[in-house]
Amino acid sequence: MAGSSATAEPIKIAAFGDSLMASYQLDPADGFPAQLKRALIAKGLEIEMTDAGVSGDTTSGGLERLDWSVQDGTDFV
Repeated sequence: MAGSSATAEPIKIAAFGDSLMASYQLDPADGFPAQLKRALIAKGLEIEMTDAGVSGDTTSGGLERLDWSVQDGTDFV
């Protein structure tokens, strides 16, 4: 299981999306990326979360920024 070894690399997740992912009008600690990270850590996983959400983004806008929003080495988007 990932995260079960003390020397395991953390799972790198990019939370990519629009206002809902960017925690629009919420404290960042209350947004979806932070809640997902806490839930996965509670399951015993080591997580690195990047919030790549942009408020007001569109599908085409997301596609245009995908290459620079998701860093190399990201495991999940």
